[in-house]
Amino acid sequence: MRRHAPDASRVTVAFTPTATTVELRVTDDGKAPSAPARRRASRGGLGLPALAEHAQALGGTLSAGPHGDGGWQLTAVLPATFPEETP
Repeated sequence: MRRHAPDASRVTVAFTPTATTVELRVTDDGKAPSAPARRRASRGGLGLPALAEHAQALGGTLSAGPHGDGGWQLTAVLPATFPEETP
Protein backbone atom coordinates (compact mmCIF):
# COMPACT_ATOMS: atom_id res chain seq x y z
CA MET A 1 0.00 0.00 0.00
CA ARG A 2 2.95 2.33 0.39
CA ARG A 3 3.11 2.81 -3.36
CA HIS A 4 -0.51 3.89 -3.78
CA ALA A 5 -1.24 5.38 -0.36
CA PRO A 6 2.07 6.83 0.86
CA ASP A 7 0.37 9.38 3.11
CA ALA A 8 -1.94 6.90 4.83
CA SER A 9 -1.48 5.60 8.34
CA ARG A 10 -4.34 3.14 7.90
CA VAL A 11 -5.77 1.24 4.92
CA THR A 12 -8.96 -0.81 5.16
CA VAL A 13 -9.95 -3.51 2.69
CA ALA A 14 -13.54 -4.82 2.79
CA PHE A 15 -15.00 -7.65 0.71
CA THR A 16 -18.81 -7.91 0.76
CA PRO A 17 -20.55 -10.70 -1.17
CA THR A 18 -24.29 -10.72 -1.87
CA ALA A 19 -26.44 -13.13 -3.87
CA THR A 20 -25.76 -11.25 -7.11
CA THR A 21 -22.62 -9.13 -6.57
CA VAL A 22 -19.34 -8.86 -4.76
CA GLU A 23 -18.08 -5.51 -3.56
CA LEU A 24 -14.43 -4.75 -2.91
CA ARG A 25 -13.71 -1.46 -1.12
CA VAL A 26 -10.25 -0.11 -0.31
CA THR A 27 -10.12 3.02 1.84
CA ASP A 28 -7.16 4.92 3.26
CA ASP A 29 -7.16 7.74 5.75
CA GLY A 30 -4.40 9.84 4.16
CA LYS A 31 -3.10 10.74 7.62
CA ALA A 32 0.45 9.48 7.98
CA PRO A 33 2.79 11.39 10.26
CA SER A 34 4.59 14.17 8.40
CA ALA A 35 7.70 12.98 6.63
CA PRO A 36 9.59 14.11 3.57
CA ALA A 37 7.83 12.96 0.42
CA ARG A 38 9.67 10.19 -1.40
CA ARG A 39 8.72 9.51 -4.98
CA ARG A 40 9.84 6.48 -6.87
CA ALA A 41 10.34 6.33 -10.58
CA SER A 42 7.17 5.33 -12.38
CA ARG A 43 6.70 1.58 -12.64
CA GLY A 44 4.24 1.93 -15.47
CA GLY A 45 0.82 0.38 -15.26
CA LEU A 46 -2.48 1.47 -16.65
CA GLY A 47 -4.07 2.93 -13.55
CA LEU A 48 -7.68 3.62 -12.71
CA PRO A 49 -8.95 3.85 -16.32
CA ALA A 50 -7.77 0.30 -16.98
CA LEU A 51 -9.26 -0.98 -13.72
CA ALA A 52 -12.59 0.64 -14.60
CA GLU A 53 -12.45 -0.91 -18.07
CA HIS A 54 -11.80 -4.36 -16.60
CA ALA A 55 -14.69 -3.97 -14.15
CA GLN A 56 -17.02 -2.86 -16.95
CA ALA A 57 -15.95 -5.78 -19.16
CA LEU A 58 -17.02 -8.11 -16.34
CA GLY A 59 -20.40 -6.37 -16.02
CA GLY A 60 -19.46 -4.31 -12.98
CA THR A 61 -18.48 -0.81 -11.94
CA LEU A 62 -15.50 0.89 -10.38
CA SER A 63 -15.38 4.25 -8.65
CA ALA A 64 -12.48 6.00 -6.97
CA GLY A 65 -11.81 9.39 -5.47
CA PRO A 66 -11.20 11.50 -2.40
CA HIS A 67 -12.79 10.26 0.80
CA GLY A 68 -13.11 11.74 4.25
CA ASP A 69 -10.48 14.19 5.47
CA GLY A 70 -7.63 13.66 3.03
CA GLY A 71 -8.12 9.97 2.29
CA TRP A 72 -9.00 8.01 -0.83
CA GLN A 73 -11.51 5.26 -1.56
CA LEU A 74 -11.82 2.77 -4.41
CA THR A 75 -14.96 0.64 -4.77
CA ALA A 76 -15.46 -2.16 -7.29
CA VAL A 77 -18.83 -3.87 -7.61
CA LEU A 78 -18.73 -7.00 -9.76
CA PRO A 79 -21.35 -9.59 -10.62
CA ALA A 80 -21.16 -12.74 -8.52
CA THR A 81 -21.09 -14.73 -11.76
CA PHE A 82 -19.31 -13.58 -14.88
CA PRO A 83 -20.92 -13.35 -18.31
CA GLU A 84 -20.34 -16.25 -20.67
CA GLU A 85 -17.55 -15.74 -23.17
CA THR A 86 -18.57 -15.67 -26.82
CA PRO A 87 -16.39 -17.40 -29.40
